[in-house]
Amino acid sequence: MLPLIFGLPAALNLAESFIDNVLRDRVTPKLGSILYCRLVGPTTHTGIYVGDQQIVELLGSGEVKLSSPKEFISGTQAVSIYVACKGSEAVGFAKAAERARALVGKTLDYPTMGIPTERHEYNCHCFVYECLTGEHDSQKWTLLDIENKFRGEYFDNWRVWDLKSEELF
Repeated sequence: MLPLIFGLPAALNLAESFIDNVLRDRVTPKLGSILYCRLVGPTTHTGIYVGDQQIVELLGSGEVKLSSPKEFISGTQAVSIYVACKGSEAVGFAKAAERARALVGKTLDYPTMGIPTERHEYNCHCFVYECLTGEHDSQKWTLLDIENKFRGEYFDNWRVWDLKSEELF
């Protein structure tokens, strides 16, 4: 039995990760692969793989950061990083990696759902969508928005990144 401190969302994340890590093939991302990890329950965090075990992600502060896999899942309940795949192969978008790398070190000011406020919210999904398309659309603020645009033609499933546990924890 899982300890109560984890709660149901964490237990579901652990169960999903166990199935994905033990029963399914794992993959290595390609340049420009879309990545995500679970935060809590259905909430996710996304980034773009830019090679050499590095991910470009947008932090909540608006800072665009180059991160290791360990840093990417730091502070989450994630035990796996998922990679966009077509069949059993990772897919990558080289132009997305180029756009993501060009933004490292900058601070972005994305308004929440396209509505400017005094304190803008920053969203990793808007950032990934912009890296993929080259256009900012602050209304694309969920992983589902990314899937609606790219799933099918460009990718059709998510698989676990084939990392050793010491690279994550």
